[in-house]
Amino acid sequence: MEIDGDLRFFTVERDGHPVAAAFGAFLRYQVWRNIKVPLFIAGSPANLGSGFLFRDETVVDEALPLLAEAMTAEAKALGAKVLLMRDFWSPGPEAEFAPRFAGLGFRRVAQFPDAVLDVPWTDVDGWLADLPAKARKTAKRDARRVEAAGFRFETHRGRPSPKLAADMERLWLNLYHKYQDPDQILLPGEYFREVPALDESVLLLTWHGDQLACFDMLTERGHLLESTYSGADYELIGSTPVHRFMGHQIIRHAIEGGFTLIDFGLSNEAAKIKMGCRLRVAWAYSKPLSPFAKLIRLDKLVFPDQDPIAELQKEMAKQQQSDED
Repeated sequence: MEIDGDLRFFTVERDGHPVAAAFGAFLRYQVWRNIKVPLFIAGSPANLGSGFLFRDETVVDEALPLLAEAMTAEAKALGAKVLLMRDFWSPGPEAEFAPRFAGLGFRRVAQFPDAVLDVPWTDVDGWLADLPAKARKTAKRDARRVEAAGFRFETHRGRPSPKLAADMERLWLNLYHKYQDPDQILLPGEYFREVPALDESVLLLTWHGDQLACFDMLTERGHLLESTYSGADYELIGSTPVHRFMGHQIIRHAIEGGFTLIDFGLSNEAAKIKMGCRLRVAWAYSKPLSPFAKLIRLDKLVFPDQDPIAELQKEMAKQQQSDED
């Protein structure tokens, strides 16, 4: 499957047995309009999980420098100007990697806020009972409105039909063009045919007649349920609260499947906070690779120092003040 990036894989072996692995991708990262910087990221541009895998904690100190060295050499050979080790979450294991990457000469940089929801409930009624009264009424009213408007919900596992895959690609492109996030690559149609066929994938679909109105592609990783990609037909949905309804269906799926944490991803954070999500920060570690990139601190120009949660809070405060005015 071709994606908008050049994938590379790295392994560390001991006595002929693999003890650690990593993967990364070379791509051109959009900085401003048509200006793009050749970049190598440790991780996947197509949401395949962490870019580093270790047999256990005891091999990390030995294997991480070897993986970083191999990745640096490959990134330079491909013409990358910046190397970025990404997707280390705080709170979480990021604290253990911060001093390790610092010792390897990497700069720590915050990327974006990510919305996650703890799932302590054993049944859907328990979740509804814990909601504030207004949110509980909204969840029940949304379900009634969606049904009354002629929409129907479906859970799908396994390889989608060619038509369904094409419809998901079309709806996903709506969001891709809406947000134009530089962290988001352009996925090929093949992605929507092959990834849902994986055992850990599940599709939540909302239909209107025989037309796909909205979808969420979920990935089941142990106790974690990830809301990986989604898409919507805005004209078909209109003012019907299909988006909120789908968010509630994700929570329902997590509860019924025994998951304890949902990763709702980035964007539209205010609405996710209203659902009860908390925000965590995605941290990365950057290093300029060429002499010129080091001289101008290109990594800092591409990934400036920021406090993404504080910036989000400011935006939410402005929006609240605007609504009050």
